[in-house]
Amino acid sequence: MEKFAEKMSISRRLNLLDHLLFFVFIGVLILLIATSTKVNISHDSVDYYGMLQWVTPENEKPIVRNLHFAEQRSPGYPLLSLIPYCLLTVFVEPFVTTEKITEYGPPPHQSPVKRPEKRIGSEMMGLPPQPLHIKDLFFKDYYLHGEGSWYQWKLALSLLLTSFFFLFIGIWANVKVLKLYYPISKCLFIIPATLVTASMLMISILCFPLFTTLTYYGLASLFLLFICLSFRSNKVWHIILAGLILGLLVLTRLELSILSVLLIGYFLFTKNIKFLLFLCLGGLLPLIVLVIYNLSLFGTPLYLGILRGDINTLGLNLRYIFENIIHPQSGVLFWTPLLIPGLVFLLAAKDHILQFLGFCSFVVIFFYTLRIPIMYYHIGQGIIDIGGIPVTVPETPTQMRELIRFDINRYLCVLIPFSILGIRIGIDKIYKLLKKNNAE
Repeated sequence: MEKFAEKMSISRRLNLLDHLLFFVFIGVLILLIATSTKVNISHDSVDYYGMLQWVTPENEKPIVRNLHFAEQRSPGYPLLSLIPYCLLTVFVEPFVTTEKITEYGPPPHQSPVKRPEKRIGSEMMGLPPQPLHIKDLFFKDYYLHGEGSWYQWKLALSLLLTSFFFLFIGIWANVKVLKLYYPISKCLFIIPATLVTASMLMISILCFPLFTTLTYYGLASLFLLFICLSFRSNKVWHIILAGLILGLLVLTRLELSILSVLLIGYFLFTKNIKFLLFLCLGGLLPLIVLVIYNLSLFGTPLYLGILRGDINTLGLNLRYIFENIIHPQSGVLFWTPLLIPGLVFLLAAKDHILQFLGFCSFVVIFFYTLRIPIMYYHIGQGIIDIGGIPVTVPETPTQMRELIRFDINRYLCVLIPFSILGIRIGIDKIYKLLKKNNAE
């Protein structure tokens, strides 16, 4: 009896330490965001800013002339940013005074001075290189000399709020999933360990918060939570919410339609038609939103420009696959080290749906290794033209691997929630195996 009480005491202490470490991580993360996060106008993806401007009543001139790649980007992130945009418009903007900052160039009534432009896609086009601390974003519009337009706080802040909302709601969903499967010993430390070792996720938090990375991490976390709840409870509203979030995830990263197709195939194969119907019902709303978006901007319900992707090509290149997965300078095994081990353990889960999500994750990884940037075939050729935009090509294979590292490790942040659960499954299996060996 005393031995049992001693074990319970140790377990409580470990759980207390686990919770303490988790909340310390959350506190440090909030502190880092408040003190270190930058909004870099010249390096953030101005395409998403431009897409948000498309769907708002803003009459200001776009901050870049050529948004060629914006038509090829999934619209989920800017469309979700409409929610904070509307809230800011109604509850904040009428009560603040917008400060106009013109230090980067002459005010709009003067002729802007032309400067040489070093461009990379739509993301760097004569914009001021100085990063803005997030505190400098509030209620300030910045005049951009290169385009004679204003970088508006309300648009940028809407994107920023969307990113950080989904970052923290994603962490919350990770906690709920661990609690769902392991209510006594959740091992919350896995969450900060996985996020901190995912270098591109942390860089996205501090340096590139206006990319989609944080949003699709949060959506993937919510999808995992509700698909797991659906199989545990079989409640209709859980299934519909899982379908809704999956639809938003696809709307945010079109490549994840692979996950949708595989899931549809899974439910047809297992003859779980009721589940499939409710899942599709949930996904209907994002589909309707996409149709409205296409009709309003392009005049057609099915716009295929997003499939053109002329900055990438599909192909099987073994060297490129190696550089994405295994190469020390760029590979996921080195730069997001807990991702693949977690997905491997997910394949060993007891629940068939978790096993299938693990399988889907590896299919998604494989697809991304087939998505080769055009620049990969033009290393050292200086600048190439894509859609009227001069795109700077890496000068050396080492620089190319830097680009690969940034891309693949950022894209695969969407699988981190699956990996977190997989790592917890792995800890449980290793513990039981060690316990069994000790007993023998």
